[in-house]
Amino acid sequence: MNTFDLIRDSHLDTQACIENLAAIFDKDEFSLFSFSGYRGVKPLIGRIVGSEFRLHKRRYWRNGFGPVLYGKIVPVGGGAQIQAYWGFLRTARICLLIWLVLVALISVPLIADAIRQSVHGRFPTENNRWHLLVVPFALLAWGFVLPYVGGFLSASEKPVILDALKRAIPGTELPVVERERTWLSRLG
Repeated sequence: MNTFDLIRDSHLDTQACIENLAAIFDKDEFSLFSFSGYRGVKPLIGRIVGSEFRLHKRRYWRNGFGPVLYGKIVPVGGGAQIQAYWGFLRTARICLLIWLVLVALISVPLIADAIRQSVHGRFPTENNRWHLLVVPFALLAWGFVLPYVGGFLSASEKPVILDALKRAIPGTELPVVERERTWLSRLG
């Protein structure tokens, strides 16, 4: 079950929330002549499409697995509700998927060769072909560990993003225990 990581009620209407949120970040447009790779100088980068948004911290180093806050602003009564969850950029997810597919394509012949040698009584370690056993598992492990390493290296970014969101859109946080996320972000 996909749940929200943040639900926040605000007395501001949806349009005011969107305007306040848009004021705290620079649009994530690529720039060749910027140390961070994005135009502008604000500490947050983001995008708003309709009532959906995404926010992440400006980095001066590449980390596709750093935290990105995806959210949606929905009208509730006379105010609005912000529903958000943490993820990472679509490009990083696609690259990870490509990595895992390539690992599978490389691993199948290596493991098949190791099995064939084992059946004939020659274990890969005897012929100094230990890489037939180690490489596929190491590549697979790296594909699963890399997102955690990226998240660990950028762990200090989440509080910065949340603090900026809370200052831009005043309101009250609600418990997220049983609220299910039933929408997928168009922002990736």
